[in-house]
Amino acid sequence: MKTVYLAVLPKHRRPKAVSASSVGWYQLNSRYFYEAPNMTADQARKAIQLGHLKPTWVDGKKVVAYDLATGKGRTETRLTLGDALREVEVAGPDAVLQIGSTIYTPHHAFAHGQERLRWKYAWHKADISGMLYSDAAMSWGDLEKHMANGDRWSVALLREDDSHGIPMGGIVAASQAHLSLKEIFHHPNIQRLVQGIGGRRWGLRALIEGDRLERVDLASLEH
Repeated sequence: MKTVYLAVLPKHRRPKAVSASSVGWYQLNSRYFYEAPNMTADQARKAIQLGHLKPTWVDGKKVVAYDLATGKGRTETRLTLGDALREVEVAGPDAVLQIGSTIYTPHHAFAHGQERLRWKYAWHKADISGMLYSDAAMSWGDLEKHMANGDRWSVALLREDDSHGIPMGGIVAASQAHLSLKEIFHHPNIQRLVQGIGGRRWGLRALIEGDRLERVDLASLEH
């Protein structure tokens, strides 16, 4: 039996079953969001009534723990991938997105004078040369593959640093070696290992560390 998802929308009281493809939207926009593995919708509603099934999201915030004494949940606002990419729109294109071991870089996306995407930038897989990138922009299919792999994501806002920076090719190579962006920019030996790679050199201006890519991240890109 598959997992059943239920949500209570604002101004509603009865939990309604929602499709798996809409999970991210309901996590962000419901008063209460429930996940019920191995239950039918009716069984899940009964469990909610009895207090046996607790919400995993409350008012768009993820429940991270429950107090055993009071039964109350502690929630945290989850930083989404959409939040991070909107930060890049404000900060400018000197940035990289890492999902799993893949590095993406932002590039303007205009067609016939109109934006092709809702984002100001489209994200393209960076080539290990650091000079080139994939012609095809990152797609929903790519994101779903990353999600299925359980890949984590992070975004680095960059600044040019000729003295101590790392070339883009070095960032890509280190990422393919399964180093996180945090490790890449703070690892004491990375700069030495990539010193022979040419190209503009980048230092870290700010790091936005995400979590495992989830449906809520995909839903946040539509806002």
